[in-house]
Amino acid sequence: MPKYLTPASIALLVLGVMTLPLPYFSFINLWIYVILSIPYILFTIYLDITGKVQNEKLKAYCGYYGLLLICIYFGMPAIKQFHDQPIFQLSMIMVWVFIFAISGKFKDTLIKITLPSGEDNKYKIYSGLYYGFIVLVVLAGGGGHYKGAEYFSRIFGHKATMYYFTILLLLCAYWFTIFTQSITTRFKEFKK
Repeated sequence: MPKYLTPASIALLVLGVMTLPLPYFSFINLWIYVILSIPYILFTIYLDITGKVQNEKLKAYCGYYGLLLICIYFGMPAIKQFHDQPIFQLSMIMVWVFIFAISGKFKDTLIKITLPSGEDNKYKIYSGLYYGFIVLVVLAGGGGHYKGAEYFSRIFGHKATMYYFTILLLLCAYWFTIFTQSITTRFKEFKK
């Protein structure tokens, strides 16, 4: 029965639903989350029920799709927040597609940056910049402390706070997209 991958896939769906703040609840976004998550959930249930969870190729595809879903879940609040600015929405999506394509093309170099190994790695400075960027984004968001958002909202207003924090989530989505694309070199089945 489903015991290995299914709980992780259902957790991704729950994560997607939790990113929908109630004052700005949107059934369109909820259905986008559901439509994107159902194939993943069915695939993981299939792998668990049929016992093919030991197949490395299928596990690699399942993991890759799950990582891409996380990237999309981090980016969707910003796209939803800027619903009244379609040009800005389109530019956010185009930047994501550009990052996705470029990081897919140079994934052999990016893996040395995202997952450095060994003492003689000449990309250590880039690794520091890569991980320093996400630390900077987290610190800009208040370091994960909920009072940071409350103070920001009190000073700048609710709308500015929503824009600010959704942009921070979008930057996390871009960062995680680079990570997802570069880590595919670790999957044997994705190598050319």
